[in-house]
Amino acid sequence: CYFREFVDVDRIARANRSTGEPKRLLDVFIAFFDRLACLCLARQTFQAKYRTIGEQVIETMIELAHHSRWNIENKLFLMQAELHYLNGEYEKAEASYEASIASARSHRFLNEEAYAYELYGVYLLENRMVDKGHEKLDIAIEKYAEWGALKKVEHVKKFKEVMDSKFLSEYM
Repeated sequence: CYFREFVDVDRIARANRSTGEPKRLLDVFIAFFDRLACLCLARQTFQAKYRTIGEQVIETMIELAHHSRWNIENKLFLMQAELHYLNGEYEKAEASYEASIASARSHRFLNEEAYAYELYGVYLLENRMVDKGHEKLDIAIEKYAEWGALKKVEHVKKFKEVMDSKFLSEYM
């Protein structure tokens, strides 16, 4: 998620955060990445303000999905996955990650399919499911490469290296 620099995303988003409902599809996308970063920050910092900000967009996205399932559905599933993860509802989180991936694939959003695989892989690694996490991150790398996002390919590979060294140091 933005090279996992959630504090920077929050700082930039706070300066530009809309106080009303999103009026354009672009506003929805901005709110999606902003709120997704907030859910990640809520997990890392245990600060309720980030949870609240993250939760706010889900209700809006549910309503918007009724009007534009094609564009919104996979993002809604991904937001729900991150919220389930935050709430410790791991089976629901996994089902929502998988639903997001399937939706992005069926709607031919290659970049968003890659992103869902990436976040699913991060979730799995953070929950000590290392082999499955690597599998999902490898698929994310393939999808990002297919999409032409070579910087994201480098980023995900670097993330895997950092996590591998973390796991290695914990077991030694």
